[in-house]
Amino acid sequence: MLVHSSDIVSHSILAEKTDIPVGNVLDKCARDILPASLLDNGKSVMYGPMLEAFAFPNGAEGYDYTPPETQRGLNMMKTTEFGWAIRPPLSEDKSSSMEFSYSGLGAIIRRIVEGNPEMSDLERRVLAQETMRVAFEHLASRVLLALSMPAMKDISTLVVSGGVASNQFLKYMLRSLLDKRGFEGVEVVFPPMSLCTDNAAMIAWTGIEMWEGGWRSGLNMRSLKKWAIDPEAADGGIMGPEGWRRADDTQL
Repeated sequence: MLVHSSDIVSHSILAEKTDIPVGNVLDKCARDILPASLLDNGKSVMYGPMLEAFAFPNGAEGYDYTPPETQRGLNMMKTTEFGWAIRPPLSEDKSSSMEFSYSGLGAIIRRIVEGNPEMSDLERRVLAQETMRVAFEHLASRVLLALSMPAMKDISTLVVSGGVASNQFLKYMLRSLLDKRGFEGVEVVFPPMSLCTDNAAMIAWTGIEMWEGGWRSGLNMRSLKKWAIDPEAADGGIMGPEGWRRADDTQL
């Protein structure tokens, strides 16, 4: 999800996933790409980080990425030395659509692997690198589209959170793409993983921020199974439920 947040209670959803999250598809692809020996002897089921470690055993020294200069370049297939290419997630006619779609990526990777049962570790490593490149370029392309909107011209900070945000190649790619497209002044912030994976902590932190911002909730408010953040949503977003008031007793 890509969200424009102007304060603690004002959020606008700019882009959402239409199928599965990027983290899920990377885990799925990792199970197809990683050599059986790694999967069998792995001490973790966190396949995404395993995929990154396999793709770049020497860390940043192995990064060989040149960011495309145009939006069109982000949607072009690139044929590797092994003769296969990974099609970007969205078709060309939807290349400017504000949505994230990853369901087709997993199927493409599986077909490539199943089509070459004797695939060498070198080719698997290139496949791992290309999988992340395509996935992350798709993610970054929606960010670039959003930053190009006239209403977003004053944006100075991009916060990237969640499990995939710990991927170092993603950090490198995103910074490279922003700089290439003229957004050198946009600071990219990656909060520590410990602050991005504990739902209870995130909810409590939000409560503290809202309290310090002067918001109060009545005792008649109840928990909600689903609670949108965008005021354009059917439930009115964060301030949609009845019972909110300001610290000066102003009832909403």
